[in-house]
Amino acid sequence: MTDSLLAMTRRHPSAHRVDLHLPRQPTSEPEKEDMRSARHKPPLACRLLPTGLYIAAVLVIIETVFGSISWVDRSLDLVFTWLIPLPIIDWFSAIVTILLAAGLGRRKRLAWVATTLIAAGLLVLYSLILGVALFVPNSVSDAPSPAQATPETLPAWLVCAMTANVIILLIILAALLRHRGYYTVRSQPGDYKRALSVFVLGATAVAVIGINVLFMMRGVGLHQVFDLLAGRHEPDWLFSAMGLGWALCALASLWLIMQARHKAAQIDTEEELRIRALLADNPTDSLGYFATRRDKSAILTEHGGVVYRSTMGVALASGDPLGDPSVWPTAARAFLTHASDYGLAPAVIGASEAGARAYVQAGLKAVRIGDEAVLRPSRFRLAELPEVRRAVRHVTDLGYTVRIRRHRQIPAEELAHLTFLADQWLGGGEERGFSMALSRLGDPSDGQCVMVEALFPAGDERGEVAALLSFVPWGADGLSLDVMRRHPRADNGVTELMVSSLMAAGSDLSINQVSLNFVVFRSAFEQGEKIGASALLSLWHKILLFASRWWQLESLYRSNQKYNPEWFPRLICYADAADMPRTSLAMGVAEGFVNLPARLGGDTGPQPMRSAEDSERLLAVTAGAVERKRPARVPTEVRERLASRERMLA
Repeated sequence: MTDSLLAMTRRHPSAHRVDLHLPRQPTSEPEKEDMRSARHKPPLACRLLPTGLYIAAVLVIIETVFGSISWVDRSLDLVFTWLIPLPIIDWFSAIVTILLAAGLGRRKRLAWVATTLIAAGLLVLYSLILGVALFVPNSVSDAPSPAQATPETLPAWLVCAMTANVIILLIILAALLRHRGYYTVRSQPGDYKRALSVFVLGATAVAVIGINVLFMMRGVGLHQVFDLLAGRHEPDWLFSAMGLGWALCALASLWLIMQARHKAAQIDTEEELRIRALLADNPTDSLGYFATRRDKSAILTEHGGVVYRSTMGVALASGDPLGDPSVWPTAARAFLTHASDYGLAPAVIGASEAGARAYVQAGLKAVRIGDEAVLRPSRFRLAELPEVRRAVRHVTDLGYTVRIRRHRQIPAEELAHLTFLADQWLGGGEERGFSMALSRLGDPSDGQCVMVEALFPAGDERGEVAALLSFVPWGADGLSLDVMRRHPRADNGVTELMVSSLMAAGSDLSINQVSLNFVVFRSAFEQGEKIGASALLSLWHKILLFASRWWQLESLYRSNQKYNPEWFPRLICYADAADMPRTSLAMGVAEGFVNLPARLGGDTGPQPMRSAEDSERLLAVTAGAVERKRPARVPTEVRERLASRERMLA
């Protein structure tokens, strides 16, 4: 949705902690142990090791970039020789070290295995060299540097340095083995075999090219290769170029893994069928249909589930769990367990109070972040809304009309044209929304969605369609706003005309409730502008007004408030305060307020299209549920009496 939820989690008067006093579901001992192991303070060695690897990577980069400066080269050479027992291959060493550090920092089992194997391999290699130096006669010389020593000998000081390296490797290996139970996080699915093949083939090609260049410059022979690997002779640039080539191969392999993960994270047709069936049987959440987005992953239990997106190290769910509310706590616990298994911070954006209770029972914390505006056609009175009435009268007098249809009733070519107009009117801007946006307007499987069009007066030179609203189903008798667009030259009031026309057609469409936008920090806008507001509340109100210059917070509030809707709280849920920075960033990225490349967790691109047959199956689940639960047709006279009764009761 163009104006959707802004993920902001600072403490303020209108975003207060929700204290949900509920009896917790009994948790099994293994689950309790998993939660304790995931949340306790990491051992000192497990905190120091990633930090040390990051420092080593930074030093390698400095050496690679500034190694031509003599004092930098001498200083870093001393550090690498005595304190960092890693082979230095310029950019390649830096990339590998950063990946290992990141993996160990996230408790990845694969990173632990790789680091342990590398440490063990280097320990064996250095021990063999030391054994030769100590027990083979005449293998140690007094040469001041390896370059000045003969190929058969090692300088005495280098033997001492290798002894220090062996001790450091023993300490690292002992720490890794001692705390092996700490590294339990599984790696997300990816095409690791293909990535490894690409790296091996690429690295081999780089090595072959480098060795052939060396042969061309210094003749053919094994001693030239040994000299290159030992760094005894020039050219230094050749070794650096090979390191850069290997680094690029490593990055290419990483890109393949990330690409495979992105594809694996998308829900497939069978999962989407399950999700739609759960929504059809339990249509309690107005945001439920957005769970069918295909750029998400699904954790489905026997009678429920949670749909989420993995971004920035966060498993970000939106709305309430799927299924009957009685199984929500079970689904929420399954979601938290899955997030813990993969080292992801669990978070939820846009949960209702009932959904937040389930997540709190599972172990999360909840904060109210805003309110959702809901209109009910039976209670909508245009005469009681002067601002809306004036806007509607204005465009009606100009000759505007409204057309309302289900997507499946719109010819394919016309629906494609409306989709084109929606993209064109976006003006090249970013499509915002995650918790309240479907982001696949015109998909054949969404034929039960409702399109509301404002039409220009007949013969108008601006075209036919002046604006459009698209709503997704909310159970059998509700709609939730998905897309809102208008022609750049459309007159003011077209949105009010479309909304009021939809309310008037509610009975014909069998619609009893319509969810509009989610308004972040609504109470701050409402209370902050009142006389007598506290200084803190007034300050927070001013901050929000300033932020509205970029994120349209105030205009979104006022555009909904004028319809006099019912307001329902929406909350965010999180596991720990320490996770709030990356959780907030992940929410901002998902909602489109922070732009990042797709491989870093940003825009995931177009959602995959289903085949025509699968689209019909998916649509049948949603449309069939609506038809099954559609209320019996009530005569007009009876409807009027019921409406009068509701007004008196209100």
